[in-house]
Amino acid sequence: MIFVILTIESRIELAKETRQSLINVGVNPEDIVFMFGYDQKDYPNMNKPYTLLSRYFIDSILPAVEKVKEDMFYVEDGTLFSCNPIDYIVDRRKIVWMGYIFRHVNYICGAKCIYIPLDIVSKLIAKQIKRFSHIDRLIRNFGILNDNMLILDQPIIYQAEYESAWGTTCQKERKAKFKKKLLHKVL
Repeated sequence: MIFVILTIESRIELAKETRQSLINVGVNPEDIVFMFGYDQKDYPNMNKPYTLLSRYFIDSILPAVEKVKEDMFYVEDGTLFSCNPIDYIVDRRKIVWMGYIFRHVNYICGAKCIYIPLDIVSKLIAKQIKRFSHIDRLIRNFGILNDNMLILDQPIIYQAEYESAWGTTCQKERKAKFKKKLLHKVL
C-alpha cells in the first residue's frame, strides 16, 4: 500500500503536516511519498488551470504507482486524518472515497483521500484519458461508469488551515465554511 501526497514546492509544509497526520493515525512512514505536481504559476496562460491536478494524476501518479505494483491512497496536501484510512477500505476491488469537502447527490467536491486498487490504476492508464476536468469529477465519473466506487457517508478527514489558490472569492468563502464544518464534526 502506498500513500501518494500530491503537493507543489510552495506547499511543502502542508504536505509535511499531512504526512505527520498519517503517521499519527498509524500509517507506516515508509509507505508515504510526496509527488510534486504541476504548479499553476508555471502555466499562466492555461485557460483551465483546474485541470492541472488531473493531468498530473494521469501523466505521473498513475504510472508511478503501477510501476511499484501496489494499491494506492491518493491524498492532497493539507488533508489531516482523524483515523487510519486503511481501516476504512470496505472493498479492495473498488475505489473508496474517504476524504471530501462535501457531497451532493450527483457530485463530490474534493479528492482529499481516495483509495484506488492497483487493478483500477491500470484501468485508468489503459483508458488513455485525453479530456481533462477537475480531478474529483474525473475519478467520480470513472467510478460510476465502471460501477466500482464506494463513498463513505462521512469523510474521515479534516483540513489544515491554508489559503487556496483556486476559485473565485465566493468559492473560497464556501470552502472555508465547509472546512469549518468538517473540523467541528471531527472534534
